[in-house]
Amino acid sequence: MDATLRRAPGLRTLFFFLFAVTLFPLACAPRRPVTPEDTCSPACGKGQRCAGGRCVCAETDPPCRVDCSETDPGCTAGVQDAESCACVPLGRTRLTEIWIEPAPVVLTPGEFPFLRALARLDDGRQVDVSRSVDWSVGDLSVASLTWPGRLEGVEVGRTTVFAASGEVVGEAPVEVVPAAPVELRGLWVTRWNYDSPADVERIFEQAAAAGFNAIFFQVRGTADAYYDSSLEPWAERLTGTLGEDPGWDPLAVAIESGRREGLEVHAWLNTVPAWSGATPPAESTPRHIYLAHPEWIMQDASGTPMPLGDGYVCVSPGIPEVQDHIVAVVEDLLSKYAVDGIHLDYIRYYGPQYSHDPVSLARYEAARAADPTTTFEDWQRDQVTELVRRVYQRVRQHPGVRLTAAVWHNNDLDVTGSSGYRDYYQDSHRWTREGIIDAIVPMTYFRLDSDPGFAALVDDHLTNGRNGRHVYVGVHAYGRGRGAEVDTSGQAMLENIAYARQAGADGIVVFAYPYLDESGLFGVLADGPFSEPARPPGLPWREP
Repeated sequence: MDATLRRAPGLRTLFFFLFAVTLFPLACAPRRPVTPEDTCSPACGKGQRCAGGRCVCAETDPPCRVDCSETDPGCTAGVQDAESCACVPLGRTRLTEIWIEPAPVVLTPGEFPFLRALARLDDGRQVDVSRSVDWSVGDLSVASLTWPGRLEGVEVGRTTVFAASGEVVGEAPVEVVPAAPVELRGLWVTRWNYDSPADVERIFEQAAAAGFNAIFFQVRGTADAYYDSSLEPWAERLTGTLGEDPGWDPLAVAIESGRREGLEVHAWLNTVPAWSGATPPAESTPRHIYLAHPEWIMQDASGTPMPLGDGYVCVSPGIPEVQDHIVAVVEDLLSKYAVDGIHLDYIRYYGPQYSHDPVSLARYEAARAADPTTTFEDWQRDQVTELVRRVYQRVRQHPGVRLTAAVWHNNDLDVTGSSGYRDYYQDSHRWTREGIIDAIVPMTYFRLDSDPGFAALVDDHLTNGRNGRHVYVGVHAYGRGRGAEVDTSGQAMLENIAYARQAGADGIVVFAYPYLDESGLFGVLADGPFSEPARPPGLPWREP
């Protein structure tokens, strides 16, 4: 071939030209290892990654949205769907209407919600055109667009936001309002406080009028349900018969009432109580766990299960199947109801004498064999902590849903001398320290002037129990504790709220609805500490 090329200069030139054309793209191609991105076609653009064969944003701050210009530049044949970035061909169809969601837009200075522009085509199709429209704001001194479709409040005032495609324009009124104080204002509503949908609706109306922004609504008392549960029977109290459908759903009514009144709804669950009263539960569908699993009941040092009587009979957190059941109950509830929170009560042992059930003892001996320094008390604290951890793992799968717990005191400062840490194996400060709960709600039901009492307990929880999470201080409507004088005027409650705020609490939760109702104390709150509206604090540690 060399001789042939030397004899034919033109042929030699043609050969080298073809050789260069063939190899040049290979030489210039980007050299990168094969990655999962190569499964996307076309290749993902700037700031994107491949997920499931589709390009999505690799960035989460600013909030993630695919840059359509990288995946389908121009989209001259139609409009781009904001969810997929695919070009929706219009053909002979045309846009007939554009509207913006949400509308109206209400936000505070510095707040930046994402808006959506939806369009209707003349063939009846509806598409999300948030990325294809031209966004604009009437008065930039009130609000501005920092990202296509992301509006940011600038200063208090009113304006209009527009989304246009050619001559078709959608608009939505915008109001920037002063930022409300940030404080959770919760009210405990027990299962004994309602008998009908009308009762629930009235409770929420009263709470909203008084300035509350969250209701802790009890829906599980003794391993029974005040909602449509797949795992536990309808509560006997609703109809007189355990497991009988009452014909209404208290939790569903609560959620509907909460949305109407602007109140968060936190599903309040008694965690370990399995039954109460002198007689066992009747047969039901589903079968009650007291009957189905008597081996789950806590036992004292002699191996005697907790007896039926005036108090609760409880299941042992040291039994893995008990934890599995409680976690499943939470998962079942979250799969059916759009609650704002899960609130755990009685998330502890029932007393220092429990539980010496065979499963717990065997598991403890195995733990001590691995670490001889492990005490039975520490092991039981670990079991409660592990249960909280497992519940939180499920709650975290639901954005915006917070996990809270009503907790005892981690020290001996309370006037009764008892301690959640020592007597009930409840180490709530560890939960916040390990980041396995969003907020603790200490039940500080003592007057400010008790010695020691309310102030010392609040200070301890805020100093040692916050750990980057929230502390919502629980106060009694009558400002009382065991043996304390009842104050139906509300003065003790107001003093406690004032102290908790001054100390820096993230919120207040009042115990409980019937005391406010029977003594007319809703008005005391509405005219006093709750006179100005507040919004619950966010969960910055849960944001991506």
